[in-house]
Amino acid sequence: MSYKASKHIWKLKDKNTELYNEFYSLALQIYNNREIKQDLNEYFKPQMGFLHDPFLLPDMYKAVDRLKQAIEKKEKIIVYGDYDVDGITSITTLKNVLADLGTEIDYYIPDRMSEGYGVNIKAVSQLVNNYDLLITVDCGITSINETEFAMSNGLDVIITDHHLPIEQLPQAIAVVNPKRVDNVYPNDKLAGVGVIFKTCEALLTSLYNKSVAREKILKYIDVVAIGTIADIVPLVDENRTIVSVGLNQLNKKPSLIGLGELIKVSDIKNKEIVSSHISYRIAPRLNAGGRVGSAKDSLELLLSNTKVKAQELAILLDNQNEKRKNIEKRIEFEAIEMIENNIDKHCNFIMLYKEDWHHGVLGIVASRLVERYYRPVLLFSKENEFIKGSGRSISGLHMQQLLTKFKEYFISFGGHAMAVGAKLKYENFQPLHQLLSDYVKTNCTAEDLIPKLDIDTIIDLPETSIENITEVNSLKPFGIGNKTPTFLLMGCEVVTVNMLAQNKHTKLVIKQFNRSIDCLFWQRNDLNIKVGDIVDIVGKLEKSYWRNKPVINLIGKDIRFNKIKSFINKRNTKNKDDYLNNLQDNLSSFAIVFYGYNYGKYTSYIKNDIRPVGREVILYYNNGSFNQVKSLHDTDCKHVVIYDLPIHTNKLYKVNIKEDICFHLVYNNNDSLEQLNSLSSLAINRNTFATFYRMLKDNKELQFELNINEDKDTKGRSVAKLTMLKIFAELGFLSWSIFDNYMVKYKFKNIIKKRDLSNSQAYNYYLKLIESAREEHKLLLSPINIFEKIYMRGTK
Repeated sequence: MSYKASKHIWKLKDKNTELYNEFYSLALQIYNNREIKQDLNEYFKPQMGFLHDPFLLPDMYKAVDRLKQAIEKKEKIIVYGDYDVDGITSITTLKNVLADLGTEIDYYIPDRMSEGYGVNIKAVSQLVNNYDLLITVDCGITSINETEFAMSNGLDVIITDHHLPIEQLPQAIAVVNPKRVDNVYPNDKLAGVGVIFKTCEALLTSLYNKSVAREKILKYIDVVAIGTIADIVPLVDENRTIVSVGLNQLNKKPSLIGLGELIKVSDIKNKEIVSSHISYRIAPRLNAGGRVGSAKDSLELLLSNTKVKAQELAILLDNQNEKRKNIEKRIEFEAIEMIENNIDKHCNFIMLYKEDWHHGVLGIVASRLVERYYRPVLLFSKENEFIKGSGRSISGLHMQQLLTKFKEYFISFGGHAMAVGAKLKYENFQPLHQLLSDYVKTNCTAEDLIPKLDIDTIIDLPETSIENITEVNSLKPFGIGNKTPTFLLMGCEVVTVNMLAQNKHTKLVIKQFNRSIDCLFWQRNDLNIKVGDIVDIVGKLEKSYWRNKPVINLIGKDIRFNKIKSFINKRNTKNKDDYLNNLQDNLSSFAIVFYGYNYGKYTSYIKNDIRPVGREVILYYNNGSFNQVKSLHDTDCKHVVIYDLPIHTNKLYKVNIKEDICFHLVYNNNDSLEQLNSLSSLAINRNTFATFYRMLKDNKELQFELNINEDKDTKGRSVAKLTMLKIFAELGFLSWSIFDNYMVKYKFKNIIKKRDLSNSQAYNYYLKLIESAREEHKLLLSPINIFEKIYMRGTK
């Protein structure tokens, strides 16, 4: 579902198909809404034991055999890596692991400005007579000619890379890459450092037993985590485990002297280091060497074995980072000026060239231009007789595949969906820009060119507690593929408006349900909000400290005015069906929202009501017929009938999201009694759990059918069973699934320790829901002006 906002298209992740989402904690609701495929326990408690077998990677056996041969024969080995953080951490990891085995190796990093990315013939020709084995890290997958030259001149090559291969693979001793078409390895999203980490893991596993190998590879897991975060790969599957374990180690004690000194100059010493610190503090300084100085400085910092040398290099990189930022600011200013002076030319695809732009920072500036204009961007500067540049894309437009469509215009190019590097002749610049612009204009819709803002769930201000923030932080580490959760708060009253830092930022104090919170909009001075406005805000929750006490702030991402919904009060009407018949006679379309199990004359239209008490069922009436739908956002109706009462007012917020809707309230006191009785009929307590567990244990078939019929009590018992299955699964007792014929199949897990029900977040939430239901219904049945307050989200 999506709807337009002031600067973005807001997209709420409302997975109505997930049973019992509302009985989950906030963190588990987000886990379900994001449809995370990783096992629940693996996701929330990442451990090295969850890593995949490294020998499933293509050519891993060949790579390990050749490495072992080189070690045994004391051959001369050189590792060839990229000049970015991924490449630097890859070299560091391999060099340290082999050094621990008593094997010293050399390294080669090409110069960004004079050699560019990847393996080049000139470099290889210097290496063939001095080494026996060349290992590439974070590069090499497209180095067909360079590999052939090396191999034919007696220099064996092992390629480890994570970039997309072309049709032909290099004829090396081994090509270890999870993106090969013949790959069977479960995680194809490893960074370059992740691939060399798995190579080292495989090597150590072949030399030691599993526990010793695991201990040795863990030694440098913080280095691997830094490279993984810096390369912006999705933090899912193994990457999540690597980063989680690596950050834990980094916070306890960095494995390298150089990392400790880098943390100091990055001003994050004595702080809990999280993934954003790597992205915005550590990685930029490590990258600064390759961008405006020498990548060797960054590598030597990580390899440094003396504190004095490490301090010297850390300070050098810190200074280079400041230089890099100044260069970026100038280029960004010039680029914006060029765009604004010729906006029509760049309305579909931004492509700019300036001879003296520093190529080392063009990718960063391109990212900022994408954020500002939300268009794909390519920036170029002069390099000898060619022009060379970097590009960044928007969601849904695969930049590398796009450039492939016009490959005849390039000398070379490569990269990913979202980032590319390219080289071409200057005379091809204008025609290529026209082709790329025409392609976007033809193949992208207007909506494609509006940035999307994913919203994980809707919350109230009372839910912005320290406890809930702590719970949400169990989803860490955050990054690409596992972003910091984004929440929607609706109908908030603006209490104060202040501008900060010479009108660069906006600070609001917002109020809802007698609770207030500071809301900060960084780099936004265009909100046009005043005191007293009623607004909906999308943002992220952040914990900070004021006078040594924890406080919660909302970091705003976007904002819109909340339109007051109109509603028709027909509560306690004697005959709901008569009222709805009248709607059918006068409206072409409307929706009916049911929260209970009494559907009146509409029972025959309900195809599936296996759902928790309180989860809505929606019927959509359109041009004479009724159909069950999952969400109001699957309809275009402007009228919504609230047929009966939800258990909690927050169940109304989903229907409150759409604007310009008229609500028809037809529920009554009897609906309240029925809902409360339904909730009580679940009768979930320790005795119920014990009885149900014994039934499951005694069932040899490990399956049973839910009895769903017109009897509400039977439905209640089925819902109770589903609830208990969810809680058993959360506690780790079993796994289960349900099929279309209401057949439940389950499998017990080997659990030795006793588990207390109080450890289940779903169970605790269920108890809390029962306690609050009566008070919620008093509010829903109160005078009409009180109901208005509900829809205005407690602002008055």
